[in-house]
Amino acid sequence: MDWSSAKTMFIFTFLILNVFLLYQLIQLENENKNAFIQETSMEERMLADDIQVPELPEDPKKEYYVEATAKKFNRIDTENLSSQEITIISENILQSNLSTPFQLKDDWKQTDVDMFVFNHIYQGSQYTF
Repeated sequence: MDWSSAKTMFIFTFLILNVFLLYQLIQLENENKNAFIQETSMEERMLADDIQVPELPEDPKKEYYVEATAKKFNRIDTENLSSQEITIISENILQSNLSTPFQLKDDWKQTDVDMFVFNHIYQGSQYTF
């Protein structure tokens, strides 16, 4: 085989190889474009998963701050609480059952509840509403 035939054979072989590689490159670019186009937004994915986000209020709500410290109870703390049966469940928890239920009238007022808290709850004078 002479050199010109070998050279022609190499040219055709590399030409076919280049066409094949060009085809592979174009196919890869098309797949990447399709993958980018098919990506859905967060809203669409949430809608597909049936996830609903409620509307947030525009004005902030007024919230209340509650602060407390744990108290270790003993029998002396509960002696002045009358008309109830008190059980110390743990050093921080009291359970109380009233001897007679406290009845609120139909036309009750805040002062009625305040007096009940003051008279029947441990350190009721320190509670504020």
